[in-house]
Amino acid sequence: MDVLSAVAGSIAALLAVVAVVVTVYIARQSYKQTQAIAVEQERRELQGFHSERKSEFRAHVRQVLSAAHAIGGMLNPRMSDLLSVNEQQGIDKTQLRRLLAQLETEVSLLTVFAYSSEVIPAELKPLIAKLFEEAAWVYSDALHLAILEVEPEETRQVVDVRNSRKVVDLLLNGSAVNLAPRLLPGYVPEDVSGSWPAAHVAWQEAYDRREKLLLASRIVSGQPLPDTLAGIAARSLQWVTLRRFEDLVIEILATWDTGDAVEFRFNV
Repeated sequence: MDVLSAVAGSIAALLAVVAVVVTVYIARQSYKQTQAIAVEQERRELQGFHSERKSEFRAHVRQVLSAAHAIGGMLNPRMSDLLSVNEQQGIDKTQLRRLLAQLETEVSLLTVFAYSSEVIPAELKPLIAKLFEEAAWVYSDALHLAILEVEPEETRQVVDVRNSRKVVDLLLNGSAVNLAPRLLPGYVPEDVSGSWPAAHVAWQEAYDRREKLLLASRIVSGQPLPDTLAGIAARSLQWVTLRRFEDLVIEILATWDTGDAVEFRFNV
């Protein structure tokens, strides 16, 4: 009996140990499963957040391009010629002012994507900086084109439109003065005056980059040859400025989807 009692006690003790081990194992597996569910939920929420941010970015740049192309189409002398429209009669100045105000607002609001690492992946920051500079030119070129087109014929400057150097100087002098400081590289958000220490350097570098680009383009010599400064300004806006902005947008949206780290964090 003593032997049977000892054996029964040993079995009971062993079963108790097994029960404890099983309980611990089940608890551990349950904890792992709970953690995995939490991690997956967090991953999905992060993916959803950045999917929304990318959609917002896509919608925002669409608004910029919509306003800019509307201005370009309204003011392009070539379009007026093709449609046999008198350029002065064909310009609705109220509509033009509305579009310019819309474009300025949408371009300015692009900076919402600049200063928070939660909105734009770090890998895209260099491309975003380039996009901002192009956006600054989009508005300033559109504004300069509008100024050229609404200026009365009798007060317009006579320009040799076959002189590429002179034409580029005039285009830059009319556009660069209206570049938004907060869209240029190195901008300091805390400096409300817009005249941070390197502000002039940033402006000059942007000017130099654009000058080199325009001189290398075919805005003056491309067929059909424009016969006015406004015609070349319209071509510059469409051929150079908007095209570069669109190319950067495409590159940003494509890059946003590539790479394992980006795919995990910013999947759309």
